[in-house]
Order: sequence, then C-alpha cells, then structure tokens
Amino acid sequence: MPDSKPIPKELNALIEVQPLLAPLPQEVREKLIAESQVMRFNTGELLIEEDKPNHFLYLLLKGRASAIMNGTPVGELEAGDIAGEISAIGMSPPIANVIAESDMEAVAFPVESITKTAREHAEFGERLRRAAIRRVSG
Repeated sequence: MPDSKPIPKELNALIEVQPLLAPLPQEVREKLIAESQVMRFNTGELLIEEDKPNHFLYLLLKGRASAIMNGTPVGELEAGDIAGEISAIGMSPPIANVIAESDMEAVAFPVESITKTAREHAEFGERLRRAAIRRVSG
C-alpha cells in the first residue's frame, strides 16, 4: 500500500508545464492540489490495476512506471506524465496495469475532483478525453 504525504508547494511549477493541467486557471489548479495527495510507491507496486476500480488521476513526480496490458508492455511513464486518464474521464475501467519501475512519487488527484473540473471547464474535459483516446489507440 502506498504511503502518502502533503503536497509540496513547488508542485505548481510542474503542473504549470503539464499539458493537461497547465491551461487551467491558477485557482482551479490550486483547488485540485488542495484536494490531492502525494503518494509514494515502491518498485513493483501497482498504481493502477487493469479492470479494477481506479480512484485517482496520477501525475508522476519522481521515478518511472510501466503500463502493461494483458501482460504486454505498452508504455513507459516518467516525471511529468499522467496515468489514469481513461478511468478519470469515465471512458472505461483501467485497460492496463501501471506498475512502479522504481521507487516513485505521484500526485493522486481524486477522480471526483477531476470529473467535476472537466464538467466546469469544457476545454479541460476535452483535453482529458483526447489524452484518454490517445492512450487507448496507442
């Protein structure tokens, strides 16, 4: 089970360059940060499990993760990347396992917060939908 810790203040600098989150107004980004937590994962630990409920959209802060679908590696993630967009947009349950390839940290944004933000900010919802479609289509 991952450990959690408070959100670091310098996180906003990373969010300001993350393509999905950067275009959001500053006050919306701050609200998302306030509703989130930093989670630590050990090497080999699952962030997201294929076909199981996922409750977070993750923004990787440190370390690396792999996406594995039906036992086949389909993607690598590193600091600044997001994971969980498919389930965050409600497209489907997770289609891949996301596994920490090193000890890592990620910001865990609750899916409820992401969904609410997508409803209130149509352009964010569209970026999230496009990110999920890109992930599905490879």
